[in-house]
Amino acid sequence: MITWCLNHARLHTCLIMAAVFSKSVSSAEHSEAKARPQVPSFVLGERFESYDELEAKLKQYEKATYTQWWKRDCRTVDAAKRRVNRQLSDKIRYYEVVFKCINGGRKFKSKGEGIRSTMTFRQNCPAELSLRMEMDWL
Repeated sequence: MITWCLNHARLHTCLIMAAVFSKSVSSAEHSEAKARPQVPSFVLGERFESYDELEAKLKQYEKATYTQWWKRDCRTVDAAKRRVNRQLSDKIRYYEVVFKCINGGRKFKSKGEGIRSTMTFRQNCPAELSLRMEMDWL
């Protein structure tokens, strides 16, 4: 059986930012926020049977905490086959994946001349999720 195991999680900063954001939500949105399900938590060592299951939980987490995540780094199974001495299934897309909060930002080098002002989400948020595919041997 193949599972994705959560190797590293740093979420506390995003939860603090989500709490601040939820206080500034309008009254119409506030009643909707009360009806939201509880915030799903990620636990070190947690296993996901499929990548779709991982994405579904991440979507629930985004909705409950008013955060957005992006795929920062990933290694495909094809690339991992060159470095790992194991049989890996071609049905699986990624060997390891790192998700980061959009408020952490990514380095951006402007190609423009800086005439117009720009805005950014970047607030140096260190939140991230790191997962790696593991083979369960019987």
